[in-house]
Order: sequence, then structure tokens, then C-alpha cells
Amino acid sequence: MKRKILIINKNLWSFENFRYELIKQLSKNGFKVINIYGGNDIPKKDKINNVTYKKIDLSQKAFDIFGDFKYLIAIYKFIKKTKPDIIHAFNPKPVLLTSLILLFDKKISYFITITGLGHSYLTKNKLIKFITNILYFFSFKRSDFIFFQNKDDLNYFRKKNFLRKKKYHISPGFGVNIPKKIPIKKMGKKIRFGFTSRITKEKGIIEFINAIKLLKKENRYYSKCIFYIVKNFDKNSVVGIKEKFLNKITTGLNIRFVKFENNVNKIYQK
Repeated sequence: MKRKILIINKNLWSFENFRYELIKQLSKNGFKVINIYGGNDIPKKDKINNVTYKKIDLSQKAFDIFGDFKYLIAIYKFIKKTKPDIIHAFNPKPVLLTSLILLFDKKISYFITITGLGHSYLTKNKLIKFITNILYFFSFKRSDFIFFQNKDDLNYFRKKNFLRKKKYHISPGFGVNIPKKIPIKKMGKKIRFGFTSRITKEKGIIEFINAIKLLKKENRYYSKCIFYIVKNFDKNSVVGIKEKFLNKITTGLNIRFVKFENNVNKIYQK
């Protein structure tokens, strides 16, 4: 009988762009995989054998009592119905809420990946930060293995002593298939810098723009540089930046805006 793995993502986009290759490998190794996701996307990539999808809506707000409780109940019912052998949760909310469900259920092997700390750590609300820290403490306490995707998050929880006697690993990536040959554009007379992430505060867009302003102010290499920002706005993010505000803070800077595309290599060639 095939072992059953439940993969929990915040949305389908993150699954198809960051977990797809991982799931393909799990399928080849004989696992039956169920992918839970939120949002309104529909599967775009080729279907994988032994992989099924289940949409369960997830609030994008940092803290949503009604929405989060509704999600918690839906995940609980689905786990009871499907009886997975393994659960692997990604992204802050799925990790924290799934951990609450499994806190007293030790039969299921539970893995978590810390892709980032989430919007809760960007808020000025000390109560939300306090509650989030408590939830992370119990999430680590319940997990059988923890994957981190950056050292800063790992060090943050080390200092808080949340990782005592826990098994963890820093992963440079997770399920991303990097092609062996990436087309490289020849260096021109200008030095080009690009910002290809979602345009939110947590991704560093403000720091990117401030760095450009600093170069201009000091007149160091500024005339030799061209800066690009991909117009990838996130309207659902609580720390998202609106286009009107972005235009205001970039006025007078040598910045070119590029239309968003899923194929990042096409962007690099522009």
C-alpha cells in the first residue's frame, strides 16, 4: 500500500513554482501525494501521477480570527478523512495552524519548512508578535524535522531556544529545477540591477530604492547603472506597495519598469 503525504501550501502558485519538482520525485518514489492550497488559481502545469489537489481557502491577513479558525477546522476535517502518514507544511500560516491540529496527534510524521517568518513580524502590534512566537514554539515542539530556507530565521529561533533537541537543516532551495544552461546576456556599457520579487516591504523593495538614492546622492557609479523593477504587485499582501506609491518614491531615479512574466529568464533577457 502506498504511503500518503499531505503537502500544505498557502496557494497553488507557490506549489507549482517551488514544490513541483519535489512532488514529482515523491511520486516516482511511490508516494501518494495530496496538495492542499488556498487562493483562486487553477492547476496549470502537467498533472503528476498519484498527485491530487484540494482547495481550502486561507486568509492572507496576518491575523484573522474568523478566517483562521475556519481554515483550522477545514484542515482538521480533511486530515481525519484522508489519514495521511506524513504531513509537510510550508509557509507561516499553514505551519502554525497545522501544528495546533497535530499537537496531540503523534501518529502522523510532521515536517515543516520555514520559508519566512510571515507578516506578523512586520507589524507593530506586540500582542500579535507575542502570539506568533508562542505558536512557533509549539510548532517546533510538535515537528519531527524542520527545514529552514535562510540563516537569519534559524538564528532568530536559536537565540530564543526554540530548537533545543530538534532536528533541523538549512536548505538552499526546495524543489526548484534549475536548468543546466541559462542564457546569459553579454555585459554592456551599463551595469544593470534588477528587482524581480513581489513588490512588498518584506521583499526589500524599499531598501532597493534607498540604495539607488544613496548611489545618486554620492554620485558614485550612478550614471553607469540602469535599474529595473518588475511590476509584480501583490494586492492581497498586508505589506504590499501600491503602484501609485511606488511611482512617487521612484520619481527622478534611473529606474525602468518591466512587465511581469512567469518565465523569469525572459525578464533577464530584456
